[in-house]
Amino acid sequence: MTRRLLAGVVACLALGAVGCGGSSGESGPPAPVIQVTLSADGCEPATISAVPGETRFVVQNPSSSGTNRFELRTGDEIVLSLTNVIGGIARGGTVTLEEGSYEMRCMGGGVDGRGELRVSE
Repeated sequence: MTRRLLAGVVACLALGAVGCGGSSGESGPPAPVIQVTLSADGCEPATISAVPGETRFVVQNPSSSGTNRFELRTGDEIVLSLTNVIGGIARGGTVTLEEGSYEMRCMGGGVDGRGELRVSE
């Protein structure tokens, strides 16, 4: 019996838990994606509007500018931090946004560009 249990666990792991309980297989619409580009001037675009809920950020740096870090903040709290976003590299992260204003910071190489993300229905 122990072997059967172990075999079942191994099979679930190998299949990525598909059909082994957990999610019902139904998924909602994909999270909206906000794209931010790091530049020598900071964040582009500098002002973004979004709706509350799960949101994916994709931050890219098309050049080799010294700007290589993105932070999304609310007050003193860092909600998302993406580092080592160097020339030709894109990094991403998903957060759950609540209504309000967030500060975007695009930093590195002496640049501390700031932008605003406004979240409302």
